[in-house]
Amino acid sequence: MLNGLDIVYIARVAARRIMSVSISVGTRLPTYTTSMGRVLLAALVADALAYHLDQVRFEARTLHTLRDRASLVANLDRVRVDGYSLIDQELELGLRSIAVPIISAGTTVAAINISVATGTFSTDQMRDILLPPLRRAADLIGRDASQ
Repeated sequence: MLNGLDIVYIARVAARRIMSVSISVGTRLPTYTTSMGRVLLAALVADALAYHLDQVRFEARTLHTLRDRASLVANLDRVRVDGYSLIDQELELGLRSIAVPIISAGTTVAAINISVATGTFSTDQMRDILLPPLRRAADLIGRDASQ
């Protein structure tokens, strides 16, 4: 979920593989470097997004990290159109992540993602193989939250 300039993990299912990103419930990560953060930012109304971006201090986590507001805004425009965000080694080298919004009662309330090591799935494979079940899971969670 969005909390200030960060996303905060409220649930986590760890894979069997060990990756160097150590994430547990309560972990905070900068919105602009994460697929879930970008999904949540893309859902903000213009004024709220501008306020958020005014506070961001862009720092490169890797050579691939978006480092300026204009690049991030262009990326968020694509996220809004596509309905998902795919991050390729922006948070950590060797890590890819794809996220979709969880929508309840017509409002984005959270995001869900899948992260993989770069050697396991290409970005195209993530879109083709991982995105459809991720969208189904988000839809089920959103419908359940609406009840």
